[in-house]
Amino acid sequence: MLLGVFVCMIYGIGSAQTTIYTWNCDSATTPTSGTNSSISVGTWSQGNNNGTTALVTTVSASSGYTGATGSNNFGAAARTGALNTAASGSAYFEITFTPITGTTITVNSITFGTRSTGTGPVNGTLRSNVAGYTTAITNGSTVIQNGTSWSSKTITPTALAGAAGAALTLRIYGSDGSGNAAASTANWRIDDISISVTAATSITPPTVTTGTASGITTSSANLSGTINANGTSTAAKFLFGTTATPATNVTSSPTTATGSSNTSISGSVSSLAVNTQYYFRAVGTSATTVNGNVVSFYTLANVPGTPAVGNATTSTLDIEINSDNNPVATQFAIQEAGGQYIQASGALGATAVWRTAVQWGTVTASGLASNTLYTFKVKARNGDTIETAFSGEASGTTLSLSSPAVALTTAPTALGSLCTGTSGTTSFAISGVNLDGSAINIASLNGFGYSLSQNGTYTETLDVTYSGDSFTNQVVWVKFSPTVVQSYSGEITLTGGGLTAPFDIDITGSGINPAGTATTGSASGVSANGSTLSGSLSSLCSTFSSYGIAYSTTNGFINGSGTPVAASNLSSGSFSVALSSLEPGTTYYFKAYGTDGNGTYYGNQASFTTGAITAPVAIAADPIGSTSFTANWNSVAGASSYKLDVSTTAAFTATSTISDLIISEYGEGSSNNKVLELYNGTGAAVNLSQYTIKKQVNGAGAYANDLALSGTLANGQTYVIAYSAATATAITSAANLTTGSGSLTFNGNDAVALFKNGTQIDEVGIFNQVSPNWGADMTLVRKPTVLSPSATYNASQWTQLAIDTFSNLGSHTANTTASTMLPGYDNLTVNGTSQVVSGLTENTTYYYRVRAVSTNSTSANSNTITVHTIVAPATFGGISQAAPVCAGETATFNVTGLLYPGTTQLMYSINGETDQAVTLVANASGQASFGVVLSAELHGLTLEVTSVERTDLASSPIGVGSNNTVVLFAGALETYYADADGDTYGNFDISQTACIQPDGYVLFNNLNFDCNDNDASIYQSFLLLVDSDDDGYTNGEENVCIGETIPEHGYTFEYIGDDCDDTDPLKHETFEFYADADGDTFGAGSLVAACAIDALTPPAGYTFDHSDCNDADATKWQFGNFYTDADADGYTASDNTSAVCYGTSTPTGYSLTSNGIDCNDDNAQLTSEFEFFVDSDFDTYGSTTTAMVCAANAITPPSGYSLNNTDCDDAAAAINPGHAEVLYNGVDDNCDGNLDEGFQLLSNVINAQCGITLAAINSV
Repeated sequence: MLLGVFVCMIYGIGSAQTTIYTWNCDSATTPTSGTNSSISVGTWSQGNNNGTTALVTTVSASSGYTGATGSNNFGAAARTGALNTAASGSAYFEITFTPITGTTITVNSITFGTRSTGTGPVNGTLRSNVAGYTTAITNGSTVIQNGTSWSSKTITPTALAGAAGAALTLRIYGSDGSGNAAASTANWRIDDISISVTAATSITPPTVTTGTASGITTSSANLSGTINANGTSTAAKFLFGTTATPATNVTSSPTTATGSSNTSISGSVSSLAVNTQYYFRAVGTSATTVNGNVVSFYTLANVPGTPAVGNATTSTLDIEINSDNNPVATQFAIQEAGGQYIQASGALGATAVWRTAVQWGTVTASGLASNTLYTFKVKARNGDTIETAFSGEASGTTLSLSSPAVALTTAPTALGSLCTGTSGTTSFAISGVNLDGSAINIASLNGFGYSLSQNGTYTETLDVTYSGDSFTNQVVWVKFSPTVVQSYSGEITLTGGGLTAPFDIDITGSGINPAGTATTGSASGVSANGSTLSGSLSSLCSTFSSYGIAYSTTNGFINGSGTPVAASNLSSGSFSVALSSLEPGTTYYFKAYGTDGNGTYYGNQASFTTGAITAPVAIAADPIGSTSFTANWNSVAGASSYKLDVSTTAAFTATSTISDLIISEYGEGSSNNKVLELYNGTGAAVNLSQYTIKKQVNGAGAYANDLALSGTLANGQTYVIAYSAATATAITSAANLTTGSGSLTFNGNDAVALFKNGTQIDEVGIFNQVSPNWGADMTLVRKPTVLSPSATYNASQWTQLAIDTFSNLGSHTANTTASTMLPGYDNLTVNGTSQVVSGLTENTTYYYRVRAVSTNSTSANSNTITVHTIVAPATFGGISQAAPVCAGETATFNVTGLLYPGTTQLMYSINGETDQAVTLVANASGQASFGVVLSAELHGLTLEVTSVERTDLASSPIGVGSNNTVVLFAGALETYYADADGDTYGNFDISQTACIQPDGYVLFNNLNFDCNDNDASIYQSFLLLVDSDDDGYTNGEENVCIGETIPEHGYTFEYIGDDCDDTDPLKHETFEFYADADGDTFGAGSLVAACAIDALTPPAGYTFDHSDCNDADATKWQFGNFYTDADADGYTASDNTSAVCYGTSTPTGYSLTSNGIDCNDDNAQLTSEFEFFVDSDFDTYGSTTTAMVCAANAITPPSGYSLNNTDCDDAAAAINPGHAEVLYNGVDDNCDGNLDEGFQLLSNVINAQCGITLAAINSV
């Protein structure tokens, strides 16, 4: 029959086919169904190491499970010994699968029915030849269950596969039977076999080969390759780039390769860089991607530009290459027209020398003939040494030997790179011929100086003198002194001596000032608060002015942001600094740094972590009181605070116990894996014979299936009870008791209970619940918070775990310890080395410990200090009578300042008589009360408290010496008068009789009754003199209600005299003065009487003077003689003065002096008269008439006047010399004595026209 089939598809290179083979075992041992062209299947056989029987197919058909088919099954019989030994010696059924070449077989699943006789196998395993039949494949149920009906088994192997082309054999083993030695007493049968297998055949990937590049130009190339698809369809392309791992896709032609032979592919690339190396590979992708080998090529170089030729001497020419934008790595060769090449030395040779443009520089071709034309051209080559065509040609002619010439006989050496601020020297030698005797002038070049001797004085320019017309090998020293970072290379130019062109000498040099480097070292001697950090420095040019270590707690801190610690111990480039006062338990990051003339440099970041902070040492508490003490400890370096614990136990925790045994774990796992666990947390060993496990069967009925326990279970130990058929190793290895009792055959709806001496004390599961299952396929573990058994199941007490989770068996956790820390003192933060601990109980032992805390660490606990609080003595604050009472009544006395909590015996006496005792229990405020009956004889006597003593704890009496007396009040009947203002003077009109003075009432006194019962400061009436300004002079008299003395202000008993002004204490009589109305201290009029301080002190508005010429204006008080000058121009209206009333300065409109008579005193611009011609018609032209007129000056006539007299008609503004002549109006408009100038009428009139009206006046 066919049961469930598991199919595993294999993905990869190749094809896979899954086939299901079945056998119904009726007669043949070959498959009933299932074919696969890649697999051949053998026949079933049976084997047994200790004797075998033939495979039988004639026994009865299988039955007992759904889907059983056929009439027969395979069977085996073997001797008992074989069935009781290991699987490798047991009976088995075997089948073999053989694949074709290149095919791999994988077994996906096997299903079969099975049974055995009562003495036959109990357990079964699946094994294969892949592991030599030594390893059981147990991914599934293989329990045979001997002696029972048929059952179906399914096994799903994990990765059970044979090698490619190798046969795979399966064996189903049976073992652990119990038959006797007779050959056929132990029978085992299998039936309805179904095996799913997959045959996978591999696929050959494509073969990819990269070809070569062709058609290469300066900017493009063609790519090639071949792909053998090996029977697949393979996508083709190229990968291209400038690195050896090209990644840019390039489309190929064709884009797909097929078949089993090579397919050529090609592609093209463009827009490439000149003389640059590129890489490419062919790529083929079918089921997988295959890359071809990487091939590289260079694009062509550009043809060089025409070189430059110059600087001729009699034997040399300078040549400079034109690279025409080729890359710097491009090499060039220089050829002379005769076919020879320039060598590296400058000489001509037969072989081409290839150098870069930088290497050639400006090369000097030497060894040339004088007065000869030389022609040069250049070619380039790329990285693959493919040469370009030659450039254009350039020519130069060497000088004639008869011409003035200078030759470089020894070239200067390259000065290279020098640090700025330093110097280096080199030299060159020159020779000259055919010179004119004048000096050879060496021109200045930035950064260089010249001298004719190495140790001589160097100057910016230099003249080389010589005798005659030549010199030989004159050495010139050159000093190079760079001041900035740059290249100083250039040409030293020589002129003079009759040279027809400058002679240049190449020289090279550069100024450098490279940055120094700081290298971070390591940390050593690391403690909780410090470490020694090292670093090193190096510098090519500059000297370090400062150096050290910068550190921070920030990882990756920015240079310059850390805390710098300068060092001063640099030796051989290394230094160190010691850090202290660091935070314990903290990771610090640090960098070495150094500062030179270029700036500050930092090394890489390193780090170290300080050690944990040290535990403090706790010292004795001091002081210790009854309800408090001060905890003390020594300080710890690096601590920012401390954590204080105060407890009532030395362990700082208290241990509790569980009241009885509990069920601590329940497991209902797969198959027969069933287990219970008990836990003893009672604090003592328990006799298990008192306890019984019971089960409610299927959630109904009473508890039954009793399992009585025995033995002893130690405190803190578990007792694991396992079902005898359980196979899980975690159960069997932990079991204290293995049993087949029905109390362990629970299946998810069977509540289980623990009984003690017949009484149920604990339970797991829901009692009387058949469905749904509450505990199937799970593990339940009792929570640590459960500290007593519970006769009723409470799901909240249990933690549910997945099926077959048994890792907790054998141990149980219960929270049987609890903190005994004082509230508020459990891990209390303290910023110091002492802390007052208050709110304690007297006569009690306490314990404290402390931990040091830094930013990133907390220390271990300190030692523990024991403190015992003292017994508080009795205390007393004071005593008072709560309220007056009448004679014979009980008075209540309030006592304060008593000890709370506590009981106090208070001793007192009245008027020094025998002490009496009273027991008091104070409230939380320390107060208590007691009563005493007061007779009239006791009124006014003193009650005195003599001592107090605690009676709740052993203590001694405490004498009392302050606030311990009270005057007794037991009053008789008296008449009291109302005293509303509380000044002890009563109101005669309001009274009452009482034995206790009422509030607001007083007894009669010998003085008058209160004249004002609303003001406590006054109570008696007197006639007093009024003196409002308190100057002793009075202003009448008045009846006044006063107190003990007269009022401080406004009244007096003594009369001196009347006051003329009782509002001003400085004035009291009148004197005569002049009135000063405008307050300018100058008065006017006659003397008048005024109230004043004295005769010499006039009051405001009065004065001794009476000369004020205007007493209504404070700015004027005296007369003076002034000229009138209204426009303030210094010229006055007349030459006479007049008297004017004024103050401190000349009044406005007047002057003390006069510059003359003002012709217009209203206009400051007009002061004098001048003579002008009259211009009556206001046309700016005057008549012959003149007049004296007030004006600003003699050349600025006012309107109506003119400086000329040319107007011929001063009555008409349209007639004047400036007016245009108007024709034929009969008027001399421009005053020139003529009419109609240039247009006068002719004097000869034509008679024939007389009497005719003309069209125009000039039409005649």
